[in-house]
Amino acid sequence: VNLRFDGIFNPNDAFRAKLVGFRNEVDDYIDMEDVTDADPVPICFGPNVCIEYYPQQYQNIANATIEGIEFEAMYDARSWFIGIGAHRIRGENDDTGQPLETIPADQITLTVGMRAFNEKLVAGARTRFVAAQDRVSTASLATSGYTVVDLFGEYQLNDNATINVNIDNLFDKEYRQYLDLENSPGFSARVGLTMRLGVQ
Repeated sequence: VNLRFDGIFNPNDAFRAKLVGFRNEVDDYIDMEDVTDADPVPICFGPNVCIEYYPQQYQNIANATIEGIEFEAMYDARSWFIGIGAHRIRGENDDTGQPLETIPADQITLTVGMRAFNEKLVAGARTRFVAAQDRVSTASLATSGYTVVDLFGEYQLNDNATINVNIDNLFDKEYRQYLDLENSPGFSARVGLTMRLGVQ
């Protein structure tokens, strides 16, 4: 389902939304499986925080079902904008009843921003709310939920040059994304300059 509306509160604003629901029954789905006949490998996330982790490999799952719902929406008033995106996906090995390992955690992303100086400046914040992922066949793969805030900005210096600023993980949150073996980076900042050479 796609929705599109223009000129809601003023002549220049716009609203867009998309809702997708799906159910896929898949033959020979490629998923990660533990190699349980191998020796476990210790993985440490800090001092005295270690788990035993079995090696994994991609294998074919004869019969699998994947179903879920995805939603995204954006309201753009030109001087400011707000958007939301979310997904909830489930996957199961139909022969064993075990969850598929490659299904992402539930997530909601909220973005707010503004434009200024004749829209040469675009700046905003993005917050990701990620749920715990405990629908796993191996306990060592489970991850806790987390919330991460990022900032972004872009300023068009002229027709040929743009400066970008990104601040990721603003509050230096310690977290591990699902299927990663190590924690994700903490606070980080990047500044970039994009230039176009020549005349088109």
